[in-house]
Amino acid sequence: MMINHSIFQNNNLDYSKLSYSEIENLFEYLSDLHDEKLGRFIDTFYPTLENRNQYLKHMAFYEAGATFNFRLFLAANRSGKTISGLFETTCHATGVYPDWWKGKRFDKPLNMLVCGKKSDTVRDILQFGLLGRKSTVGTGMIPREYIGKIFSARGVVDAVDYVEIKHISGGLSVINFKSYTEGRDSFEGTTYDLVWFDEEPPLDVYAEAITRTATVEGIVYLTFTPLEGPTPLILSYLNPPTIKDEFDDSIDLPSGAVIQQGWTDVPHLTEKIKKLLLSKWPTSQHDARTKGIPVLGSGAIYGVPEDEFVIKPVEIPKWWRKIYGLDTGSQNTAAVWLAIDPDTDIYYIYSNYKKGIDKRDIEDDPPFIHAQAIKARGDWIPGAIDYAGTDQSDGQRIKDIYIKHGLLVENADKRVEAGLLEVLERLSLGRLKVFNTCEQLLEEYRVYHRNEKGHIVKKNDHLMDAMRYAVMSAADRAKTQVRQNIGQSRYQGSVGL
Repeated sequence: MMINHSIFQNNNLDYSKLSYSEIENLFEYLSDLHDEKLGRFIDTFYPTLENRNQYLKHMAFYEAGATFNFRLFLAANRSGKTISGLFETTCHATGVYPDWWKGKRFDKPLNMLVCGKKSDTVRDILQFGLLGRKSTVGTGMIPREYIGKIFSARGVVDAVDYVEIKHISGGLSVINFKSYTEGRDSFEGTTYDLVWFDEEPPLDVYAEAITRTATVEGIVYLTFTPLEGPTPLILSYLNPPTIKDEFDDSIDLPSGAVIQQGWTDVPHLTEKIKKLLLSKWPTSQHDARTKGIPVLGSGAIYGVPEDEFVIKPVEIPKWWRKIYGLDTGSQNTAAVWLAIDPDTDIYYIYSNYKKGIDKRDIEDDPPFIHAQAIKARGDWIPGAIDYAGTDQSDGQRIKDIYIKHGLLVENADKRVEAGLLEVLERLSLGRLKVFNTCEQLLEEYRVYHRNEKGHIVKKNDHLMDAMRYAVMSAADRAKTQVRQNIGQSRYQGSVGL
């Protein structure tokens, strides 16, 4: 006789005395219990406030969706970037959002596109991650009760072309699966409310896919580790005003939110696992794989890992000498401030400034605007200015304009290779430090590189030039705000702006 499943919840049950039919019933019960738990896989993520506070970058990525139609999650390997995509895609497909959700919400069924590099990785990572395997459908992120009809794809075993997902409104969302290897043409024609790229797509595929969202004001998000360095796609997010003119006008790359996540932003990786992973990867990939930072590898001009020179701000005493480098340009003007510790001869980059003037504000005086921002950091600080112009007289005119606006500037030492060598030597020997608050400068550092001919790529490098001017001029021209007086504490000062 078959017995009730509730009996199996008795911890004192003697399983050795069960009949064959009762053992079959037990196996059925355990299987059902196992499937039930797997069928609610989504419930295991972010279950408590404490847990969500351990994944603040995940939360920031979700929340940015309420403001931005386009989002890029540059994340370290094994930090949960794909999980974040699976979780959000499930919420939108079903219309079921957790009570803590601050991101984008849809109140209707959606036509969705989920993409990856190759057909087999789309199946193994994205399809299985959302639906589970063919033999265990419902064991992925989407709960079993929401999964409707599944339509198989041709050519790849167990691959799905598209699946219908029950939406709480009563309709059906559709999740379509595609790979980049299918080519741009396969992305044409269909309108999508949502596109998710897991791993970086080719530029033409990305441009075509996002075009499919335009008429419905859909959303696009990307989740990947930037192993290819600062590609045009990444740069379109990191610095859209500078990079946009590199593309043909027919390819429109909208900017959006960028969230960068490293190993230090997640709690689930043990030190043992980290050491094991690092031992398997080339050193040149460590920043990309552990911090989500797009690096250039062999093409980088400096190539010194940020861990070796980026520091938290420290107090800058008044008796330290200071100088800034100033790079003037038609699109952007940039300045970098440097302080010198005379006891150690360590240079500290403590502030940066970069701003372009909107062409619509042509009636304003750009040098005056820049000069005011520069003087706000200390009008007594001397500057080394890039005096270049269309000719020597034009360069002198630019310098004179800034002097008229109150800057204490002299011509910079503009020797390029000598300057690069000086900066590289200081970075390598620990004699040049950069405050981690200089985010614009660090963004340029990560993409500062030479092309295949060995020439410096003159894009997105204004702060790199300004830093070089400051370093090359510091020894001779840096000044102190106050003279050291007898009895005055030499540590009287403040942290630089």
